[in-house]
Amino acid sequence: GAVLLALASCVREIPVDDTVTDVPESRTVIIEAGFEDEPATKSSVSDGKVYWSAGDQIKVFAGSSTGDLFTSTNAEPQVQASFKGTITTIEGGTEDGSVSDSWNMRALYPYSEGSTCVGGVYYTSLASLQKGVAGTFGNNLFVSIARSQYFGFTFYNVCSGLCFKLGEDISGTVTSVTLKTNGGEPLAGEFSAVFDDDTNLPKVNEVSEGVSS
Repeated sequence: GAVLLALASCVREIPVDDTVTDVPESRTVIIEAGFEDEPATKSSVSDGKVYWSAGDQIKVFAGSSTGDLFTSTNAEPQVQASFKGTITTIEGGTEDGSVSDSWNMRALYPYSEGSTCVGGVYYTSLASLQKGVAGTFGNNLFVSIARSQYFGFTFYNVCSGLCFKLGEDISGTVTSVTLKTNGGEPLAGEFSAVFDDDTNLPKVNEVSEGVSS
């Protein structure tokens, strides 16, 4: 079967810890990131589990709304991967160099040049045209967000997936599958996401340019 992603929430998480002890103006750092369970590649699904792929890229926000590029260093699929990058702007530190209780770094997968994070609101998009891949979903589709006071992130996926199977008698003749909502609700497009104050789980905040099919 193949998997498509849509703007409806389901959640995976993995706790990771690596306390930030100082906050310089610019610093090359390693960030640990994971998902729930024992997640085959970040771009694939195996028994409902998700893994980080080699070369996956995330965007890290540590004071700048435009964020910085971090790339995974793992050569093979990993449950928890290390991401290396340079944080160019860090705000929220205290005078002694430690972070304040209210300070959070934030991160977004997949990396996109145009994605931003302002005031705890993540702005990104989900493609309406997606390529079905047997047994998994396409790369750079599993939109996920994270926040942490540490150089370790627990990523939560914002969207839901739909898995479908084609019978052997028609698998070679079907070239596309179209999904459409009954009430015009958006399935893809440009949107913003936040962490819910009550549940601490992600949710779609607003869809600015959505499509329903």
